[in-house]
Amino acid sequence: MMQAYSMRLCLQRASMITLAALMLTAVRFRFACAADPSKPEYLYVWSGAQNASLARDSLFVFCADPGPDFGKLLNIIETPYNGLEPHHCRSSVDGRWLACSALLAALSGLPTILFFDLTNPAKPVLLHNATMPPNSAFADEFAATPDGGFVVTMMGDKNGRAPGRVARYDANLNLMGEFPKNVSTIPQANSFNPHGIAADFNHNTMMTVDYLEPESTLVGFNLTARNTARLWNLRDLSIITTYTLPKSVRAKGAMDAVATGRGGYFFTGGNGYVFYLDPTDPKERKRSGPAVRAVRAPRSVPLSYTFTALAIGDAVAIARVRQYGFNMP
Repeated sequence: MMQAYSMRLCLQRASMITLAALMLTAVRFRFACAADPSKPEYLYVWSGAQNASLARDSLFVFCADPGPDFGKLLNIIETPYNGLEPHHCRSSVDGRWLACSALLAALSGLPTILFFDLTNPAKPVLLHNATMPPNSAFADEFAATPDGGFVVTMMGDKNGRAPGRVARYDANLNLMGEFPKNVSTIPQANSFNPHGIAADFNHNTMMTVDYLEPESTLVGFNLTARNTARLWNLRDLSIITTYTLPKSVRAKGAMDAVATGRGGYFFTGGNGYVFYLDPTDPKERKRSGPAVRAVRAPRSVPLSYTFTALAIGDAVAIARVRQYGFNMP
């Protein structure tokens, strides 16, 4: 049965394990105090079935406790679906929910976001009553909100075209809306296909980066990559500024974003560059708007690895940037 699955390690918000060799990122999740060794740890794996006749798209639960049971498969929670293209996952800050995206589910009319109840973390329960965003689909990445809910990037409309949205769920998984609420207010709406997301709740800002138009990945279409990034006001989920990456860097789709925790953001451009934006810098405020600065990744270091390292945390991010020779803005 296990061979029927294409394994994808997904994220839970607690302590991070970077699997650079696999170009994936996993997170171990510990309930209660992380310093208490008596509390179990679990690794959740959100997986798509390679052969739909043998298995369904499923969530796997592994033991992540150091010791003889490390890596032991504890449970498989099968969904009723195939062809979801399991993508990102994120747990709520209180450990109550696990949210998982189903990137291509909209092509088959299936839910694009799946929620699991983690009341018993060893036996997550798939919820079947979550409301899907009515105007957007192709869910990608989540950010957990302080109230126990989520914001999630929706890469396109129901057909996979621009503009996409950002959807907001509260602590009880009620859909609070799709944002921006008024599509006509979206700057450069024809390139609004949000993929990566990072939020800084201390500064009430958020960044999303536009990657590509989902419809353009289908057979018969020309791939349409984006070169825009957007800074948001978290209070009302409105877009403050849209940045177009300079033609000189030849951006090939901005994919990932990471908050530094000090007001700034790193994000990638799919072209060997890591970009840095700090909207809190007083020097930048004197200009027409915060500047986006680019640093070139050394040729000897794969960009996918360097940026995965940036995602670990603030202290490690800065260390990695310096180690790889980037010039911190």
